Amino acid sequence: MAKATSQFSELIYSALDGNLDGLPRERDDAVHDSLIRFFRTLSASDQRAFAASVSEALSHIPPYLENAKKFVTLLFVAQIAKSGGSRAIIRKMLSDGVLEAFVADQVVLKTHLIVTAAKYGLDQWLIDFIFRSSQHSRDVEYKLNCLRVLSWALDSSCADFLAVLVPAITEDSAKMLARTLEVCMKRLGCRSFLRWLHQYSDAIAMAAPVEIDILKSSLLTSAQRLLSGDIYAKLISIELLAEKRAIGADEIANVASLPPLVDEKELEMLLMRIRRSAFNPWSLIPKQDVMARVFHHPEGPVLVCGRTRAPLSRQKQAPIIARLDRSLTMSLNERPDTNRRLPSA
Repeated sequence: MAKATSQFSELIYSALDGNLDGLPRERDDAVHDSLIRFFRTLSASDQRAFAASVSEALSHIPPYLENAKKFVTLLFVAQIAKSGGSRAIIRKMLSDGVLEAFVADQVVLKTHLIVTAAKYGLDQWLIDFIFRSSQHSRDVEYKLNCLRVLSWALDSSCADFLAVLVPAITEDSAKMLARTLEVCMKRLGCRSFLRWLHQYSDAIAMAAPVEIDILKSSLLTSAQRLLSGDIYAKLISIELLAEKRAIGADEIANVASLPPLVDEKELEMLLMRIRRSAFNPWSLIPKQDVMARVFHHPEGPVLVCGRTRAPLSRQKQAPIIARLDRSLTMSLNERPDTNRRLPSA
């Protein structure tokens, strides 16, 4: 084992210096690609020896700026050739702030350290470190990488991180933000992101209105790409469209008709937010276009919203109307004449 480790160490140091003799290569391979390709040809015992050599190199190469690319190569390799030694060294580098100011190929090395550390498992220490290290950073690319990494935890950490991400958002980062959110929402589902919108977005909007608008536009773009596979993507989409005054009776009726798998309290909160977003202030809306409301017709109940209307399905009609009555109808002094002629669609 010791002999194999020594041989592998020589091979690794030689590759880091640009000598790739003896390594399998394909066109356009980076150094780490060749080392990983070589690692995958080894037996299980030799793979352990190789991983130990990677750990040794991480601990022995001086953390100087001129060695930044060598560290990037080693971190890529350590994501595949794993060892307990490498895990401990990478975490110590993070906690000590080693390499965090270095940049290689326009990427801050702390990003590579975070990603590599997460490949060994996301525990509470690493999640807390990501939040702490991002709190005062204005580096949106670093924060987006952290967002993606937190999605690997498969819990609410990723959605909770949006509050930390918001201050760094710019118009220039909007496309990258939408792509990252789509990846995270596809992995986690959209429910935790809807809850975050309900619980925190209004408070954050007071301090960062421009940034929260960019975030909401990116969430809307991502949610609309996931509509077919996630009912909560549909709810996010409808709520954010309501803020843009871009929904009508059909959309609201669809929300009210959602099946029981959607939490009832969440659904009522969503309907109330739609009311507030899409129809306030009352004084600015013509009387005939005021608030969505259920009108009882001989042919069955109809939901009227602005100048649009939608029949309510007779199936499970009572709970649908009850939802709308609780969440959307106006107080008595705001109600229009229910006998008036229905507006044209």
